[in-house]
Amino acid sequence: MSKAASPPEAPGSKLKLPASCNPPSSDSPASPKTWIVFGATGHIGRSLVRTALSHGDKVTAVGSALENTVEQMQGWHERCLGMVCDVRLHETVDMVVQRTIKHWGGIDIIAK
Repeated sequence: MSKAASPPEAPGSKLKLPASCNPPSSDSPASPKTWIVFGATGHIGRSLVRTALSHGDKVTAVGSALENTVEQMQGWHERCLGMVCDVRLHETVDMVVQRTIKHWGGIDIIAK
């Protein structure tokens, strides 16, 4: 199977799409990813955080600022940065993104 070329980037864009979405193989092994999971305190969000951590990934787990405290979001796992955010406010979402980049060095996947 041939590898597809990466899609072209929009001018000024920092978004980089993968060359393919094929599952890991011997030619293309899995590599650790960095996630931001908004809604990490819900059933699906918490399951997503646990699954990512079980694969050796790094996660910023984000709970709602209306329902959670920073203390509740801390100490989940050594590869998990806990934060709170009000997704209705651009400033708090930007803070999560910037802090994640500073803490982990980048972001591969964002889930809501």
